[in-house]
Amino acid sequence: MFRKDPNDPYAGPDNYDVNFEPFMQTKKLLIRLEGLVDFPVNCNLWVRCKGRPDLVHMVIRQNPGWSHFYTWAMQATEPTPEMARVLAKGERVFVRAKPPRDEIVVLAPVRDSLADVVGFVEVVTRQRALAAAGR
Repeated sequence: MFRKDPNDPYAGPDNYDVNFEPFMQTKKLLIRLEGLVDFPVNCNLWVRCKGRPDLVHMVIRQNPGWSHFYTWAMQATEPTPEMARVLAKGERVFVRAKPPRDEIVVLAPVRDSLADVVGFVEVVTRQRALAAAGR
């Protein structure tokens, strides 16, 4: 993930190996979670970086790509205060963007088999999506 290639600045963030079966199961689970509500949402998965647990990386970004925290071509980033709270305390955190942005976000911890917080799901909708759904 942190490999630098002068001929391809996106080689590291775009080309990392995943264990395909669990990756696809997780992606499908996030899609199913999106379908539990009657308004548009995205469920994105962020995890701590292997070898750099002080950084986080979005490993599953759903269509249409809504995120309050991700910017195009972002590789790994230092956690925001909201992300750090989820990672440190295992709490769900609510975030409402300040105008002109309109995201409404819940960050929910993801735990491994030892109950350690290893990442979080970013559940995001947009104010205009809620308005269009009559909310």
